Amino acid sequence: MVGKTDRCFSYSVDAGDCIDAVNTDWLEFARENEATELDEATVVGARLFSFIRDEQTRHLYELLLRHVRENKTTVTVPFRCDAPDLRRFMSLEIALAGNGHVSFTGRIVREESRPPVDLLDRKVARADDVLVICGWCRQVDNSGVWCDVEVAVAELALFERAQLPMISHGLCNGCSQDVLSKMDQKQALDS
Repeated sequence: MVGKTDRCFSYSVDAGDCIDAVNTDWLEFARENEATELDEATVVGARLFSFIRDEQTRHLYELLLRHVRENKTTVTVPFRCDAPDLRRFMSLEIALAGNGHVSFTGRIVREESRPPVDLLDRKVARADDVLVICGWCRQVDNSGVWCDVEVAVAELALFERAQLPMISHGLCNGCSQDVLSKMDQKQALDS
């Protein structure tokens, strides 16, 4: 939804990494993005890592949680959460909330409209093969070269296929290095 950049999408995890709260904006955002299965009853009480499938992203979240807890600090990282017809540039603040609890607060920095990309539409029928998209920047893994969604659609001739591949989330090297360097910079500033 273009123009709703004043919202805060927040959730928190307890010391055991179970989600203990989500706010109304987070729940509305999930519905707007066709993730209707993510309601308060399904999310609260579940382990954070049950929603993070790929190993690289799971490892990065583990590092972030450990860093925030051990250093009693806050880390802010950029990420994307695109819709089929919209690029969303966002920031995610990860902060210690006391007693080992950690809060995650996402905000939309800016949005850009674009012609709809069926690859990102959850309602489109899917084939059995899988395409990996970075969970942070939304670039697509094109045989080891990460590229924008629109470029990947053209280069992989996805528009010519009867059915698009399933999407799995991964983590590109650029995003991994960016998040790790932000933790290092924050630790250096806090010392």
